[in-house]
Amino acid sequence: MKALYGRKWLSVVLAAVLLAALLIVAGCGGKGSQTPRIGADFTLTGATAYWSTQIKKGMDLAAAESKGEPKVEIVYEDNQGNPANSVSAFNKLANVDQVSLIMSLHTPLSKPLSPIAAQNKVPFLATVTAAKDFSKENEWTFRDFLLTDQQGPAIAKYAYETLKLRRIAALVVNDDYGRDSQKAFSQEFTKLGGTIVGSETIEQKATDARSQLTKLLNAKPEGIYFIVRDTTLGRCVAQSRELGFKGQVVGDASFDAPAVWKTAGNTGEGTVFTSAYVKWDDPKVKAFVDAYKAKYSDAPDWVTLYGYSIGRYAIDTVSKAGGDRDKVREALSKLDTESVRGRLLMNGSRDVLGPIGIYKRSGSQNKLLTNVDPRM
Repeated sequence: MKALYGRKWLSVVLAAVLLAALLIVAGCGGKGSQTPRIGADFTLTGATAYWSTQIKKGMDLAAAESKGEPKVEIVYEDNQGNPANSVSAFNKLANVDQVSLIMSLHTPLSKPLSPIAAQNKVPFLATVTAAKDFSKENEWTFRDFLLTDQQGPAIAKYAYETLKLRRIAALVVNDDYGRDSQKAFSQEFTKLGGTIVGSETIEQKATDARSQLTKLLNAKPEGIYFIVRDTTLGRCVAQSRELGFKGQVVGDASFDAPAVWKTAGNTGEGTVFTSAYVKWDDPKVKAFVDAYKAKYSDAPDWVTLYGYSIGRYAIDTVSKAGGDRDKVREALSKLDTESVRGRLLMNGSRDVLGPIGIYKRSGSQNKLLTNVDPRM
């Protein structure tokens, strides 16, 4: 009899311990957490790590400055630029870490995550992701980045009206980002009266674009529109010059990365491209620059500024929501806040809109030519 009571008592104790453990896990995020968390499904190593590491620096600075209660923790996972790893990281953040909001970068890594976000009912915010209609997929998906249907028409119009180009060829990466960007650019350029004389695709990990470039140059283009990333983009530009192309190179914000200019070298001079418009002489931006230099001992770029601005409103939103995922989703859908990038406003498609700058690579610097505000 004593043994029977002993076993029952042990069962009660074990059940209580298990219940306590479950309550602790449930309290780590999701809803009503005492320590709300943001999950970052980032590419922190590999050829395209620059973007995630810069966004991370900005977010970490925002977290250090945050005075909100409860404090918000950021949990980072390195997907190494691999889509399968990205899905695994997302599932871990959503179901094990129980985060209240998940962030990611890059179109090929972010697109598979949107339906998983809806399935798990976890708010999902992507940046450095430009695929058309990305955030329209479901109510849990949001985006804060320059859009293909903003950048493409902006550079197409500048190429036709200001650069006076009439015949352009296109070399784009073989994924949604490349295809959507080319479509947006081509539609605007041909509507204005220009001609797309040829188009080719390239894989992001490719090292030789000479075959595609030779085909394009045979069509005698006045300019080439490049949509690739990082070192591969730099190689494409350099190889076009090696093959004798002397015309205009145009593109989008993918050009605005150190790896591109390092790889392209002097062949990148004269490139005209779209990127984020930042008023570096604005007092708010100057304060950010000073704080960034104090923390990291180097100067920030526009990507770190993006990370900082996103970190500020994401951390504030999750903190005010107490980690409740539904409240985070609702707050993001109504986002309207001032930032170092100016006023940030979430539109009906769950995209944050902001002004676009058009730059020229000159003297190893990116010089602002003009700016376009898609909200106007």
